[in-house]
Amino acid sequence: MSARAVLVASIPILLAGLLPGQVEPVAARSLDPRPNWLPPAAYRLAKVTIQKTGPGTDFVGVSYQQTMNSPHSLQAFDYHESTNTITPRTDFNSISLNAQELAISPDLRTLVVNVIGVGTRALQRASSTAPWGNPTPIQGLTSNEYGLQFCRLNGVLCLLACTQPPNSHIVVFPFDAATISVGSPVATLFPPLGNRNNFLAFATALDDDLGNTRGFVACVRQPVGFQQQFVFAGGTDSTAPWMVWFNTPLNSFFVGGDQLRGGHIVAVNSGLPISTVPNGAIDVVGMFMFHSNAPVTGGWTDFTAMGPAGDLAVIGIATALKAPIQLPGFVNRFGLDPALMFGTFVQSMPNGVARIPVFLPATTAGVYPLQSLALGAPGFLNVFGNTAALSLP
Repeated sequence: MSARAVLVASIPILLAGLLPGQVEPVAARSLDPRPNWLPPAAYRLAKVTIQKTGPGTDFVGVSYQQTMNSPHSLQAFDYHESTNTITPRTDFNSISLNAQELAISPDLRTLVVNVIGVGTRALQRASSTAPWGNPTPIQGLTSNEYGLQFCRLNGVLCLLACTQPPNSHIVVFPFDAATISVGSPVATLFPPLGNRNNFLAFATALDDDLGNTRGFVACVRQPVGFQQQFVFAGGTDSTAPWMVWFNTPLNSFFVGGDQLRGGHIVAVNSGLPISTVPNGAIDVVGMFMFHSNAPVTGGWTDFTAMGPAGDLAVIGIATALKAPIQLPGFVNRFGLDPALMFGTFVQSMPNGVARIPVFLPATTAGVYPLQSLALGAPGFLNVFGNTAALSLP
């Protein structure tokens, strides 16, 4: 279809909220290990950072240990999506830091690391291939933040951080590369911990095809035991509802992750290779629908879904939800009322993103349910995403 769509059907008034009949996202594929992401002779991965560098190519940096008690080392490579192969890079060869965590900026010129016993530091370079400068503290951060990751909110480069327990949550700071500093938070989000003693193992931003953050995934950890829970928010502020996405298998220990493409996250299992989850980088793929906003006076918005790369996305809009139903041959449930649907959009997801600009006519304030569906590639089931909302305040 064309890059832009016009929703010409009249939009009736809807006064009810979205919560009744809410459908949560689910894992859209089985867990799939990436053994080539674990450096040869390495004991385990600690963290991964990913940035898209071109069509079908991604920069990947990893932190890893060679033995249980050895310091952490850093390694970088280019990942080629079509062939699932890697080409080693020399980006981190000159860095000698016991860096358990790492995140790299979209231009590959700022590297943030969390050095054991030292804290969070930033290294910068003049170009994406130049030598790194010395580690520098990030002004405005305290020792309370961990799991930092770059993202972009409203066109502004930001650092996402988790805060220490109790009451662990996500804070997003604008980042100034020139001064190596952060400003006042632009977003604060509180994923459901379940128990106040639970805390965030990590969080990752979900970016669309333009590099803009549309939502977040967080991994909630219990202080005792190995059960963890991935939760998802389809918006970027404190009003975005959180939904359960994925309950990890027993005996796994996910410690970090980053978005590879669309609804595709590579999460690091740092536990021993017990049960069904191997040690190392694990693909965890979901089908997600994101919140949209539009003025009641009419104008452009977009409907955005993320899912398995290569699938076909279908996005529907209705005036009401219904009791969710399970359909044969489909993963997850269908939650829109088919009798009250007034728009359907279809787009391929070569990179796991369906972002459809839509022009809305002037209408009355309300909340209108949205839901996505991934029509699977051969050999995969079709997967419904979560129900989200188009809000016209």
